Amino acid sequence: MQNLDTYIKKHPGIVRMVQYILMGLFVFLILFDIILAATDNITISEVIKGETEKAFFVLTYFWGALAMNLFITRKSKKLVSDVVGTIILFGIAVLIFFLKLGPLLIDAISQIPSQPTQNEIRIAHGTSMAFGILIGYLFWRQFHVE
Repeated sequence: MQNLDTYIKKHPGIVRMVQYILMGLFVFLILFDIILAATDNITISEVIKGETEKAFFVLTYFWGALAMNLFITRKSKKLVSDVVGTIILFGIAVLIFFLKLGPLLIDAISQIPSQPTQNEIRIAHGTSMAFGILIGYLFWRQFHVE
């Protein structure tokens, strides 16, 4: 990691270029989403929402883990190394996806499994995000920088 820090300090132009590329991509996606909405096409937001509601509980799991990694930093020693923590994080995501734990969770929460309400789906996604936050807290947080 020290080599990366040294490289970034010696090449600030590359950092600035990557920042501009990411900001440009972000603005492009927002404008493209607005254009799609204005022309009555399916928007990027609708695709993401539809796929997430169908069973991609992995997305809400990753959002939870990512939020924990970015906003709550660690001051103490990690439980496992960075590599092992990442393997655990992605391993659990693979299990969630292939074992189809999202629909199982919805069925467990839903009073009528064939017709879950929107609120029950939100609870299931919130549970998935909370699980991601827990895994991010235990295995995948970055160190606190003063």
